Amino acid sequence: MSYNNKIWRYFDFPKFVDLLQTSSLFFERGDKLIEFDKKEGSIFSLGMQKDNAEQPTINHLINIDIPLSQEDINKWCFINCWHKSAKECYAMWRLYGKDFGVSIASSIKKLQKSFVFNSKDDEFLILENGYQTIWNDKVIVDMRYYNDDKDYIHTESPIDRFTYKRKEFEYEKEVRCIIYFPDGCGVNVNNEIVTYDNIKLNINLDNLIDEIYISPFAPSWFYSVIENLCRKYQINKKIIQSVI
Repeated sequence: MSYNNKIWRYFDFPKFVDLLQTSSLFFERGDKLIEFDKKEGSIFSLGMQKDNAEQPTINHLINIDIPLSQEDINKWCFINCWHKSAKECYAMWRLYGKDFGVSIASSIKKLQKSFVFNSKDDEFLILENGYQTIWNDKVIVDMRYYNDDKDYIHTESPIDRFTYKRKEFEYEKEVRCIIYFPDGCGVNVNNEIVTYDNIKLNINLDNLIDEIYISPFAPSWFYSVIENLCRKYQINKKIIQSVI
């Protein structure tokens, strides 16, 4: 991963409006990603897992006295996803942009420096290729893709399990911001895990955005809608109508 790698985030129109209104990036809770890939957040490559395989525990990482399952820990990881490519991607437009889609172009380094934190120590750590077990609580990483019927994946940290996807998803060329965020989470009186549905982190949009692209499938009048919206929120960036 190069700090200058170009990255893209594709939005439908409501989510793009939310980005401008709140100046924040949306992080999905880890356990909810199973909606898109049933093996997201697995401790093992399930293709190699034996039915009686013992699930490792990581209770020593957090101040919780009850046994924690894989699903419990996944609720304390939050993920924001990007597409890494020198150019825009037709498949990404179809999947996430559709008729009224918008994409912002940025870079790995700009993404890291755009989060609004009180201290430099709070920044996301950018991990280079070849990284091993991740014990940091905030990272920016390239996804690692594996063969479900061949590779055996063992992960130890909460974040590790969200850095692997099956080879079938390799076309996504995904970069993830991942935060392990147990603060404010815990258990209730019934010993049930309590956590957030999602989190948003404040972002400096002027630092983050290089260019704004409009879906190639959008009607011609949609350009002026985005132009006026950016003017309203004082986003002075080049707006490009995709002709992909």
